[in-house]
Amino acid sequence: MGLWVTTCGMGQSEPFVARVVRASGAAFEGVAASGGVGAGRLCVVQGVEDLSMFRPRDVVAAPYPVPGLAPLLWHAAGLVTFAGSPEAHLFEVARSLGVPGVAACPLRLAQGGGLTLAAVDGSAGRAHLLETRG
Repeated sequence: MGLWVTTCGMGQSEPFVARVVRASGAAFEGVAASGGVGAGRLCVVQGVEDLSMFRPRDVVAAPYPVPGLAPLLWHAAGLVTFAGSPEAHLFEVARSLGVPGVAACPLRLAQGGGLTLAAVDGSAGRAHLLETRG
């Protein structure tokens, strides 16, 4: 049972991480696409070559809500796209799986090489990023 919680569902520390990132991180407004709150390591997926960087309970960030990202949502803590509509098929999948999502959210990412934590509030249409030093 413990393995299921840590790889497929919200772990005990995820609500705490979400509160810390929301309180201390930079806020970015988008369009509410799939309700709920999730938090985890930010995994930016620019293309197919980036899919192997995804780990369970990451927050997936992508330029557009392309259907090819749907398999990642089975284990994702959240979904943010930089462009696109909340009516896209990918957000329909996110809603059916209970993955919080924000569409058309212009995240600004630092290139410092450190870990970036993300909190996604899909009900409010907002994402927060908290970057650590590399």
